[in-house]
Amino acid sequence: MGGEFTPFFLKMGTISNMIERIQRLNIKEVAVISLQENTKNMADMNRQQLMEGVGSDGEPLNPSYAWESYARQKNQMNSLPGLGNPDLKLTGKTHDSITYTVEGEMIKSKLNDVYGLEAKYTTALSSPFRLSKDFKALLIRHWLRKSFKEKANEKL
Repeated sequence: MGGEFTPFFLKMGTISNMIERIQRLNIKEVAVISLQENTKNMADMNRQQLMEGVGSDGEPLNPSYAWESYARQKNQMNSLPGLGNPDLKLTGKTHDSITYTVEGEMIKSKLNDVYGLEAKYTTALSSPFRLSKDFKALLIRHWLRKSFKEKANEKL
């Protein structure tokens, strides 16, 4: 059957053969491939983080909404960030435009920022368009770990 997972140690003949194959494994290459295959998941996680109103520092996006009436309206549309805390979504165009790419060893987020949100909400310590520590941990737990194991197993 196609797509079956065979642990690498069952593909090895001897212990010394197994050690040689493990030593030849290019961990960096496997990591980059795993990241490249999960760029859509990165963008999805970034959208979820924004829906919760959180920046890359794990704190609520700032500045909060200036007008209380608008804050209430937005809270009715999405209560996850809490009253007054922005989620940077009104039409969905900015959220839908978020993409991630892996270029060499760098992970880059891109978006069609026609409203100037990146400049308004990015500080020296935080960006709404980068993943927070908690969302990175979720990404690793739910997608990257599995992808890395599969790719490493294919290379061994």
